[in-house]
Amino acid sequence: MAIIGLGGTEARVWVFRLAAALFLIFAIPAFLYVQEPARRVSPVAIGRKVRDSIATAWRAVKALREQRELRLFLGSHFLYADAANTAIAVLGIYATNEVGFTDTQAQLVLLAGVDGAIFGGFTTGRFVDRYGPRNTLMGVLSVWVVSLMFVAVIAWLDLPSSLFWPVAVLVGAALGGLWTSDRPLMLQLAPPARLGEFYGIYSMVGRFAAVMGPLLWAIIVTGLGWGRPVAVAGLAIFVAVAMVMLAKVPNRFGQADAGAVQNQPMWADHR
Repeated sequence: MAIIGLGGTEARVWVFRLAAALFLIFAIPAFLYVQEPARRVSPVAIGRKVRDSIATAWRAVKALREQRELRLFLGSHFLYADAANTAIAVLGIYATNEVGFTDTQAQLVLLAGVDGAIFGGFTTGRFVDRYGPRNTLMGVLSVWVVSLMFVAVIAWLDLPSSLFWPVAVLVGAALGGLWTSDRPLMLQLAPPARLGEFYGIYSMVGRFAAVMGPLLWAIIVTGLGWGRPVAVAGLAIFVAVAMVMLAKVPNRFGQADAGAVQNQPMWADHR
């Protein structure tokens, strides 16, 4: 998103200012209304904290050997997070270089995608409540495959650039639905006693995907010279493989044990 009408450099500066302001505005409810029970924490040396954190992370990684369904989910998460993070990073460049949009049009289409993400997040939440996070996530990933292939085909076949607008909204809706459905699934699959540890691994996998995605994009586009449409199709393939892996994770929505996990307080001490 940028401030329409400003020059290129000035607009980019205002993007960061606007993002910072939005972070502050949307964080205010958390500061005011989200409370956790007070816990007594004894002071510990920094070195010990680092060692304890490393040991905890290593125990969580070893514990994954006994969690086949969770391993499949995290592998799937790596692939579709790779595609999603890369699509976010390159969508504006793709719109100008492959679709033929001006900088202003690219900014507007990104704004349309953000609006789609807001709508997708709220809508997907209802599906998660009704059909469960795993089935909902499968549906969201299907939308990702279709929308990414449309993005590639628009440039391949030199279709009218106006078609990129609804596709951008669809990509945004799929992005909002992605994070709305995959986090509850992680909560459902992770053992309650190791919830915090496995969420740490989940976050680490997502960060690693954020690095690998742009790297693979650069290899396909620049290193191999295959072009951006092929790279977008490659992202769609990543999501399709993620769906194959996720299909092996059974849907436990509605079962008593899953409900117990879902109702477990995030701050509970399971020692």
